Amino acid sequence: MRDIKFRIYDKDRKAMYHLLENKLSFGRFEGDRAVDWEDVFADKHEELEIMQYTGLKDKNGKEIYEGDIAKYGNMTGKIMFLEGWFVLSDFEEQEEWTLAYILDEIEVIGNIYDNKNLLEEG
Repeated sequence: MRDIKFRIYDKDRKAMYHLLENKLSFGRFEGDRAVDWEDVFADKHEELEIMQYTGLKDKNGKEIYEGDIAKYGNMTGKIMFLEGWFVLSDFEEQEEWTLAYILDEIEVIGNIYDNKNLLEEG
């Protein structure tokens, strides 16, 4: 059974929030104090991007979320959920790889919010 986890990007604050370990609250870093959901996210639904954990880890043991940017061979792409599968898709969405088949070789190098420069390189 896979872990069901999410992270949230606040477009207004330009900050990524992760579910804190063993807490039902979100923070910027694991060492953060627990923050109240309403303090951070009240009345901001349009400013939030919620990304689900795929339940998978890359070749270095890093958790893979929707919105991550990853490398597979010569391809750089983004992690997406399409037609019931988590996939690595190139930025033109012409080539897609199902994550389950490439886990031994995929490497997360950033995400689409904190590493926009990687989108241009891809």
